[in-house]
Amino acid sequence: MKRPACVIGVGLLLTGVGSSAATAAGGLNPSSAPTVQIGQINFGSTDHVPNNGYYHYDFWRLPPLLARDRVTVAWKSDGLNLICVAGNVDDFDWPQSTCNRSEASILGGIGGALSERARLRVTAAANPAYLQFYECCSGAAYEFTVEAVQHSLGVAVRYAPVRRRRSTVIARVNLSNGRPARDGLRFALRATWAGGNRRVAARLSGGRLRFLLVLPKSAVGKTVELRVRRSEDANFLPVLSSASRSRVRA
Repeated sequence: MKRPACVIGVGLLLTGVGSSAATAAGGLNPSSAPTVQIGQINFGSTDHVPNNGYYHYDFWRLPPLLARDRVTVAWKSDGLNLICVAGNVDDFDWPQSTCNRSEASILGGIGGALSERARLRVTAAANPAYLQFYECCSGAAYEFTVEAVQHSLGVAVRYAPVRRRRSTVIARVNLSNGRPARDGLRFALRATWAGGNRRVAARLSGGRLRFLLVLPKSAVGKTVELRVRRSEDANFLPVLSSASRSRVRA
């Protein structure tokens, strides 16, 4: 990755909600990266001896990440900084693999509350994973809170060229690593056809959704379009399936 003329770096591990005590310094390499918790404020500074050429790096360890996860960080600093995600690195090879799991977000010095947010989209799975801050010149103090680590979901509606007016619509839901999403998540199915629409809900079980759909008699002979969606929450990004179209029969 091409480095800017003057920027900062850090890496981070989240384990979930716990102690409210803030962490006061990042690690100088992956093995010394401290563990921080989602929603907890942390303080650090890259004003130390350069640890990668002319660059000053700090590391904070994140939980294992999946491809297309989004890490949201509220932060501010006293100087020009860069923040990003690195993964699958150790104390020996990390200098050749900085910011290898996300684009970088650059931030100049600001004051006041943690009003700047970096929304870092993870490009590939990482375990271990780190949040990195780095700077090339003199270093600067910073503070941050990891607000959320959200997973991407994939939803696919089982195709049927013809559907009965009363039918069960099956959809599969999985994470970006191909494994089923956890049971109990609630999804909505929207059916639309010329002259009408209908919504039903279902909860995930064993990676499958089963929607009990009952269409009016006026939908018979028409094409119905089905889409499954779920809104964003603290753990998952929003998702909308591709449209599945079927002819309705009695």
